[in-house]
Amino acid sequence: MTSVGGSDACTKLTDDANTAYQFASNVTQFAVSAVEEVTSALNKIVDCTNELLVNQLKCVMDNIQIARQDILDLQTKFKPYKDETAQIYQTMLTDYKNCLKE
Repeated sequence: MTSVGGSDACTKLTDDANTAYQFASNVTQFAVSAVEEVTSALNKIVDCTNELLVNQLKCVMDNIQIARQDILDLQTKFKPYKDETAQIYQTMLTDYKNCLKE
């Protein structure tokens, strides 16, 4: 039967998953803050000049783009784990089918 890897690999994957969860949590909080900032800016539109509002929205959109890129980078980082997991699953499935034949 094929071994699925050592505890170090599992620990690293767990640590990476925890890092990913924390990152996703931070991105979610950032998104909430961005929405609050946009809402606040829209509520003050009467008091703001058009140029100031446009600059605030550009800043928020730039920050959202940065967060989007961070998410894409994180997905790229985890792609090898996804591929390896699929390969391990196929190996386990084959082993299971072979075991049933015995």
